[in-house]
Amino acid sequence: LLADDLGYGDICFNQAKNVYGGCTKPEVWSDCPRTDYLNALRKESITLTEFYVQPLCSPTRSALLTGRYPIHTGMQTHVLQPTQPGGLPLKYKTIAEELKKQGYDTYLVGKWHLGYSKWEHTPLFRGFNHFYGMYVGAADHYTRYP
Repeated sequence: LLADDLGYGDICFNQAKNVYGGCTKPEVWSDCPRTDYLNALRKESITLTEFYVQPLCSPTRSALLTGRYPIHTGMQTHVLQPTQPGGLPLKYKTIAEELKKQGYDTYLVGKWHLGYSKWEHTPLFRGFNHFYGMYVGAADHYTRYP
């Protein structure tokens, strides 16, 4: 699960540690934002607390999907604009491509923001069997258009 613009203290289980002035007692989370589903997912998952993301979404996505720092993929300084050609360089395999080779059914729900000017740059070409979301950033969640 990757969430854009979600702060460390925005999730109740982090606030329970009294981070940034959050909740002081894990058993009393009434003053925390309700993140019950995320709390339940965390109990059954691995929580990466020191994966320092990039300040922009395209570089963060490129790092997550390729396992490479964005400086190595050329995605380190910008987000892809709607009319911009190119995308995540095709020479880098994504985790979805590798999982698909192993027989996994791969899904992407949400924002892609790694290029779509050519079919080769779209999520369905880059290893995802299913995609429901937006190709670009700052899109409306109802219409899926900027």
